[in-house]
This record gives sequence, structure tokens and C-alpha cells, in this order.
Amino acid sequence: MDWSRRLLNNDLASLAAVRQLELWCVLVAKRGSTFGSRRRPAARTLTDGVVNQR
Repeated sequence: MDWSRRLLNNDLASLAAVRQLELWCVLVAKRGSTFGSRRRPAARTLTDGVVNQR
């Protein structure tokens, strides 16, 4: 019982993290469109760096 609860909590935490990441990506996309297309490659290299670290 305890193990399944812990697993459920982990699922909820990861779901919340994914939701937050999606919101952040939307925010970055909106900012990128306001600042112009120069900022977008920088954001991409930043996310690529984070992905490569994992």
C-alpha cells in the first residue's frame, strides 16, 4: 500500500513538472515572438544543454 502511494505521488509530481514545463515553453515562445527570432535559438541551445546533461 505504501509503495503504491509513493508511486502515485511520484506520478503526480512528474505530471506537475510536465505541466510547468509546458507553461514555461509557452511563455518562452510568447517572449520569443515579442523579442524577435534572435532569442529562439538561444532558448533552444539552453534546453538542448539541459537535455544533454540528463
